[in-house]
Amino acid sequence: MRGNAADYEGGIYNPGTLTLNDSSSVSGNAANHDAGGIWNDGSLTLNGSSSVSGNTANYDAGGIFNTGTFILNVSSSVSGNTANHSGGGIYGAGILTLNGSSSVTGNRADSDGNGTGGGGGIWFCGDGLTGAVDGDNVNDNYRGAAPSTAVEDNIFTCT
Repeated sequence: MRGNAADYEGGIYNPGTLTLNDSSSVSGNAANHDAGGIWNDGSLTLNGSSSVSGNTANYDAGGIFNTGTFILNVSSSVSGNTANHSGGGIYGAGILTLNGSSSVTGNRADSDGNGTGGGGGIWFCGDGLTGAVDGDNVNDNYRGAAPSTAVEDNIFTCT
């Protein structure tokens, strides 16, 4: 899924069960509001080096907006996504699990630099976050507009 644009969920809206296998890619999509790449209300699994990359959102969730169950397995990645507000890579609640060598890297939140966003890599509210390690498999994610003034901001959690 590449190069799509919409008000919400620029690439894919998943209300059911979706598994991306064998180096599948969701990239280069844009949303005028939330979820540049994927909006997941169901069950989403990325396997076999699959990726969500290079997507943009004018508000939250450059890569993935998750309110369901989202699992990253086997070297899958969420990388290079951008949100003007929060959750450059992943934004949401529900259940988020990172397994094996999966990663969330190189994403940016608050890309408009107005100081209102956070969670360059992951913005997560709830207690269903498993396997995400700040500075390890969630690394090199930033908050702010310009690379010279941006600060590393890998995981933001609220309760």
